[in-house]
Amino acid sequence: MPVIASLRVPVEIRQGARWFRLAEGVSEGGMLFLRALPEEMEEVVDLTFHLPEDPEPIGCRGRVVAAEVDERDPNDRRRAVRFLALDEPTRARIARYVEERVPS
Repeated sequence: MPVIASLRVPVEIRQGARWFRLAEGVSEGGMLFLRALPEEMEEVVDLTFHLPEDPEPIGCRGRVVAAEVDERDPNDRRRAVRFLALDEPTRARIARYVEERVPS
């Protein structure tokens, strides 16, 4: 199970069209979104976002996947994006962000 750090930042998601969603969390493996992603969004998407206190944007590709949802809430439509082939410097920036915010 990946370690997920809270992350509330806007994320630009592109797949032909552009959408913006607020991220709920991030791990080295991907991002979790509070609101459902558009129904037509499938497969691979391009993401751009900033980690707090990091001036350089992160741009990467990811695959839209189902997120674990709260089975008690029928309106829980959270989705996740699994990162694809992050380069090592980008992976390290995300890992450092997670490590600084999640107690071991």
